Parts: sequence; C-alpha cells; structure tokens
Amino acid sequence: MYFCEEVHKQIIYAKDIDPYFNGELHAVDGMVSLIDFQDGKQPEASFNMTPTLAGLVTRATRRFVREGPSSLLIEDKLEINELTDMITWQLMTLAEVEITNSGIILHQNGQQLRLENLSHPDMRASVISLDPPPLELDRRIENLKRIEFRYPAYLFKDGSGEIRIRLSGD
Repeated sequence: MYFCEEVHKQIIYAKDIDPYFNGELHAVDGMVSLIDFQDGKQPEASFNMTPTLAGLVTRATRRFVREGPSSLLIEDKLEINELTDMITWQLMTLAEVEITNSGIILHQNGQQLRLENLSHPDMRASVISLDPPPLELDRRIENLKRIEFRYPAYLFKDGSGEIRIRLSGD
C-alpha cells in the first residue's frame, strides 16, 4: 500500500484526524452522519460532526474532497458558541515530520506526503511525541506522534469559520 493511500484510509476511518475543542475529546456516544456524497472526477463526502462535540460548538461539518490522484482536501466548517475557547486540529502519524516554511512534509518508506494549512498558512504546527504514550492505559506504538494546529476561538470572526488542510503526495 502506498503512503498516500494509507493516510487516505486513515482519514476515511476518521481515527487519526480530529478537531478537539477546549482540550476535550469527542463525545463517544455522538453519531457522525454522512450528509452529502458526490461521485465523479473529484469525489467528495461531507459529515455532520456536531453530535460528537457535546455542545462545544453550534455546528461542525467535515468535507473530504479528492482533488486528484494524490491530493485530498479536508475542510472543517465551524459555527462556534460561548463555550468554544480553543479548536485543535490534529493528525496522528508514524512518519518522520519535517516542518517547512510552507507546511509539513511527512517522510515514510521512501515516500513523502505534504500537509498544507490552506486556511491559516501562517499558523505553525506543533509535533508531540506519543512514544511513550501519555496515559498508562494507552498502547505503546513506536514512533507515534501527533501533529496539531491550535486555533483560538477569536480567529472565527462572527462566530463561524473554516479550517482547510490539504494532504498531497508525490
């Protein structure tokens, strides 16, 4: 399996790319529903993420667009409320992480994947090692790390905004 395909698989399962609000995890009993799907040359799917955020936002949707054979756009549209303080967008990876002036490059098995923050290009990412894991109950995964962008609520003027991230391979 190619590196980009593996990342795409992880995105579809939504295990490894998540927005977190105010440092809180998703509500595990919340149900994410598919609200739109378009097939064709640039297939896309949109999901209602609101139920998983337990009132920390008024509305949250996530859209995946396959822009080309090795490019995926992830777009989060958010309507925040008085409970929203901080939004953290994150991706878990085993790849080596290189932070550049134009984004992040992930290196693994001789391939690379570029991560670009299209909506907030000047925002710097943080890379947090999860090896060893933060909690004793967590499974140890060698070389696991989390890439995250932290968005203060004040960046979302008039109570709404977007986070747009592009993943593109060789």
